[in-house]
Amino acid sequence: MDFSEKLLRLRKQHGITQQEAADSIGRSLRTYVSYERDGRYPRSRDIYEKLARLYDVDVNYLYVNENTASPVEGDDRQAGARHQAMQLATGLSSLFAGGDLEDSDKDAIMMSLVKAYFDGKKKNPAAGI
Repeated sequence: MDFSEKLLRLRKQHGITQQEAADSIGRSLRTYVSYERDGRYPRSRDIYEKLARLYDVDVNYLYVNENTASPVEGDDRQAGARHQAMQLATGLSSLFAGGDLEDSDKDAIMMSLVKAYFDGKKKNPAAGI
């Protein structure tokens, strides 16, 4: 389930209108509608936090897009690893876009990811990384 689907479902579960949701997070109706319909994402971590409070969910739930497709039988471990990688990538994208990290910290994170990638490739070249 992606971000827009989560917002729509949460809003309906709470029985509020798009205008009420927009007002609660301090955004225009047009902006809120774009989150639900156009697949747009908030640019500010603060908005994610306001949405999480409004809908009484953990903010990380909003950051992570969940793949609802079931893995192919016998491929569970690979599908699980792929899902974890996608969660990590989505979380990092959100952190980089709306977080308060210094550029040097962002660079350090990216260097660590690149190192982990090549270390994993060395240890298991058959994994197709």
